[in-house]
Amino acid sequence: MVHPDFLVIGGGIIGLSIARELKARFANVRVTVIEKEPECGWHASGRNSGVLHAGFYYSPDSFKAKFTRLGNKLLTEYCLSRKIPLRQAGRGQGRQRIAGVG
Repeated sequence: MVHPDFLVIGGGIIGLSIARELKARFANVRVTVIEKEPECGWHASGRNSGVLHAGFYYSPDSFKAKFTRLGNKLLTEYCLSRKIPLRQAGRGQGRQRIAGVG
């Protein structure tokens, strides 16, 4: 029987992000993700629109606007560094769509 060092329950975006971060921080540990569905991301994680919002719908100094802009920047950098294509969408307002999502 395999005994993982970490057991992550749930294969949605949060669970998979936690598992990935654990492996990044502790390369030699065994991380197991368990998911009740046949595939990961079948619920809310698999239902998002795939749009990276620019954050300008929120008050410029709000946490929502700051976190939206930062999240857009970080996810864009992540995708570009891994050659995951981004398609420009919307009305030139900085929204992008991740390939294969939405």
